[in-house]
Amino acid sequence: MAIGTPTEVADEIERWVEGTDLDGFNLRQFLTPGTAEDFIELVVPEVQKRGLYRRS
Repeated sequence: MAIGTPTEVADEIERWVEGTDLDGFNLRQFLTPGTAEDFIELVVPEVQKRGLYRRS
């Protein structure tokens, strides 16, 4: 699990990709409404900049 700012979450995802050759992940909302939207709006652009998430 990754918790923190969008940059911190993207850093953790990047560590997972580099350390495990991860080629995808599933997002599931467990806690409060809106967390999936927050991830999409805040984290996805950051991991896209790093080339870790496709743009189309």
